Amino acid sequence: MAEATTNSDAFAEPIDVGAQSLAAEYAKALFAAAEKADALDIVVEELNEIVTAILKHPKLADVIASSIFSPEHKVSMIDRAFGKRAHPLVTNFLKVLASHQRSYIVRPILQEIQKLYNKARGRIPVRVVTAAAITESQQKSIAARMKSVLGGEPILQIEVDPNLIGGLVVQVGDVVYDGSLSANLARLREQLINRSVHEIQRRRDSVRSAS
Repeated sequence: MAEATTNSDAFAEPIDVGAQSLAAEYAKALFAAAEKADALDIVVEELNEIVTAILKHPKLADVIASSIFSPEHKVSMIDRAFGKRAHPLVTNFLKVLASHQRSYIVRPILQEIQKLYNKARGRIPVRVVTAAAITESQQKSIAARMKSVLGGEPILQIEVDPNLIGGLVVQVGDVVYDGSLSANLARLREQLINRSVHEIQRRRDSVRSAS
């Protein structure tokens, strides 16, 4: 399941700590309801698809996130757009957000429920930055290697950064494994500098001892 990305100003505005905390509570409530209904997989998948679809239409995202439009108008619009297509839990959840004028936190809610889902399913987000685009076969190879190391199902998030020169950088949580050529060159340069400094110091010490 891909992570949703944002492209609408209405949803891309910074979320304050209070709103983030509120989003976490909404995510927990939806997660619990989906688990109880044995519909966790479909609920998380559909919520991701719907949020992503909304974000692809800035005008729609603006309407849903704006406080100018009445809750009734938003609820009606959500019902028309997703009522017959989405799982009832997802549709009702979006209506609840709209009725309380809290649709603007749907993005952080999605992020929070994805965290809960990943934890429940043993899925581990892994950020992989490469110097050039990699093939699907290479992605599978990286995923297989990471699975043996992490003991869980790695969910790769692939990014391309030409500044790496070569190799790749892997990030799991706050831990970064930098195997790029540029990082290796930087480490080699630092080692050479340190070696030169130590050699200069050794010679100075030798001269002082001789004198």
